[in-house]
Amino acid sequence: MTAVLPDAPAAGSSSPAPPAPETDLDRVLEVYRRLQIHHARLANVEASRRGLGLTDLRFLFSLAARPGGSVLPKEATTSLGLSTGAMTSLIDRLEQRDLVRRIPNPNDRRSVEVVILDAGTRTVDEVKDVYRQAFTTAIPADQMGTLATLLEAFDAELAAHGARA
Repeated sequence: MTAVLPDAPAAGSSSPAPPAPETDLDRVLEVYRRLQIHHARLANVEASRRGLGLTDLRFLFSLAARPGGSVLPKEATTSLGLSTGAMTSLIDRLEQRDLVRRIPNPNDRRSVEVVILDAGTRTVDEVKDVYRQAFTTAIPADQMGTLATLLEAFDAELAAHGARA
């Protein structure tokens, strides 16, 4: 079953096609909008397939990307935009599934770190494989470095705008 974008006409519909973008920048903006929609849908599907919520999966991805695969819960609440109670519930859920574990914080006996376990890393790798397949199918290998550089620059600019907000 193929999903239809909420603002796109259904197959066989007589609705007119959206106007062509006027500039390359307009085209980029439209593609980026659609990419966000497709990414959100795919991330939700991949999380659901694994019995996880989207925020659970985002947390696992952030852990997997950190050196040592660990984070203080307080740091995670900030990056995920969660309350401390919601963060505790999230960690509890993932700990019950053996995806993460709380360990004593070596720098402060009063707190804990959360570390990703092998099963959590495998979960992240499985989802990354879905994206790897899409990228390698859509982007020629000799252009992957250029794409990475452009996305890094765009990410830095969005982060800078967010910091000023």
